[in-house]
Amino acid sequence: MSENTTFDTTILPRLFRELEDNRKSGILRVADAAEEVKIIIQNGAVLYVTGSRKDSRLGYLLCGKGVIKADQLNQLLRSAQQNKVSLGQALVDANLMSYAKLEQFIRYQARQIIYRLFCWPRGEFEFRGVQLNLKGMAVTRLSISPLIAEATRRIDDAAILAKQVPDLETIFDVDPAAALDDESYLQPDEQRIYELVDGLRTVQELIHDSGFGKNKVVRALYVLNAVGRVSPSQLKIYKDKHEGEAVSVIFKGYNQEPDEMPEPSACDKQAHTLTVDLEDTGIRAAEKPVSSPNRGRAQALKEKIIQQMGDLPPVMQTIIRSREVMKRPGTSLSDLGEVLETDQSMAAKILKMANSAYYGLSGQIGSVQHAAVVLGYETLAELISIAAAGRFLDRNLEGYGITGLSVWHHSLSVAFSARIIAIHKFPQIQNEAFTAGLLHDAGKIVLDPYLKNKQKALERVAGPTPDSYTPAAETQLFGFDHAQIGGALFEAWNFQPLLFEAVATHHDPEKSPRGALACVVNIANAIAKMQITENGVDPSTCVPDADVQSFLALSNQDLAAIGTEAAEGVMQIVESK
Repeated sequence: MSENTTFDTTILPRLFRELEDNRKSGILRVADAAEEVKIIIQNGAVLYVTGSRKDSRLGYLLCGKGVIKADQLNQLLRSAQQNKVSLGQALVDANLMSYAKLEQFIRYQARQIIYRLFCWPRGEFEFRGVQLNLKGMAVTRLSISPLIAEATRRIDDAAILAKQVPDLETIFDVDPAAALDDESYLQPDEQRIYELVDGLRTVQELIHDSGFGKNKVVRALYVLNAVGRVSPSQLKIYKDKHEGEAVSVIFKGYNQEPDEMPEPSACDKQAHTLTVDLEDTGIRAAEKPVSSPNRGRAQALKEKIIQQMGDLPPVMQTIIRSREVMKRPGTSLSDLGEVLETDQSMAAKILKMANSAYYGLSGQIGSVQHAAVVLGYETLAELISIAAAGRFLDRNLEGYGITGLSVWHHSLSVAFSARIIAIHKFPQIQNEAFTAGLLHDAGKIVLDPYLKNKQKALERVAGPTPDSYTPAAETQLFGFDHAQIGGALFEAWNFQPLLFEAVATHHDPEKSPRGALACVVNIANAIAKMQITENGVDPSTCVPDADVQSFLALSNQDLAAIGTEAAEGVMQIVESK
């Protein structure tokens, strides 16, 4: 981007989004035949804007607003030049304006110039990534997406709007990668259209379903496209009726990947799909069901979440290290205790739990090393997992409407229930069952901010109460549920396959390549929900999966007994916290 590149009205929003998304720092020069504009950008935000036109200068703005007079401006410019500072800094130094007031004018100036840029029919730009020296400069900080949104709202040229929304049969897709972005700058009509866009509705259907007029919907789509929330799909789906059957005709673009084509909508009538390939202009019946149009985007969102979570947190490192020590040949009991020696607060929590009534050694354990000797490998590893997971899981989930205490109690209940089941059914994986049960809902932690930003859409899909926020509702919104993103995250953090597969499939254990552990966690999850009424959930509605219950050969009486035993363990651990 260091060389001059021409642009038109469709390129400029993408240019600004790229600078914001990649957190670029440098100077963007934009010019047409009449004007040159320079924009200082740092970490993807606008700091200062000036232009070659007289009315693009800060001094002209201040004189026009009556803040200073022309002779004062000339004096200030000479002072700024002598002291090698900006005009704004010279104003502050002369006690003519506070920094706060100055920033208001700088923000106003930056906005007005950028709004004008978006009305240019064409021009050229050059971006130079440089290390910025802001000494002596008075600057502001403006997020780019709200600037783009407001700039595009001001465009009143029908030809420009038509480029983005060429006809009423155009279909728009949502970009899931933008799900965490701030939506507060969107206006109510834009927010409503954004919630309706699903990769299947045409513009005409958006007009009908929203109740808005054509112009309002087209403008909203133009803004949403400009800020990267939605984009025109490469697919056009025309629905027709033929002899009582639903028929979809999909026009396939040259670069369209087969796995991005949409599934025929589920309906009572038989659905047929014809694919028109523009490369060979032939028509052929689709040989296999086409997949969801959002699958590629869902994968992109998964990858974004995992990237934003970053490296394995220290608390999770503790869980993995303790398990690695347990499996290392020739390890001693003291080796496991050494995992905690550098984390005194976690060691203190472990000592409290080791001395709880649950382990029957009240007041007898004096150190982590002592706990390793008295309790043994498995129990100390269990305590380490509880102490470490508590730091990760014990937090309020506003999107789900769940308190941190509820999350923590439920996680403990599933862990204890899973271990009890495994001891009787699969004793060789009892430790894995405990850890998988403890971490089974970790995906809710990372998905919660996304869910919070999609609250209105979630309520429209699932209903107004948190107990209706099911994995199916999550999948409808994002293309995956909390279990799947949790499993993907643990895989990225190098947890053993047995664990991350069980977490990923605990709502669908039949999909697990190693189904036993996923089945154990699935039933343990149901038991925990039957035992603890949280967030208004009626325990009687938490019915275990009959097939999974049959596979594990557990009667209803068994489930009740497991729940009672697990609840006692949870209570004693929580009381020792």
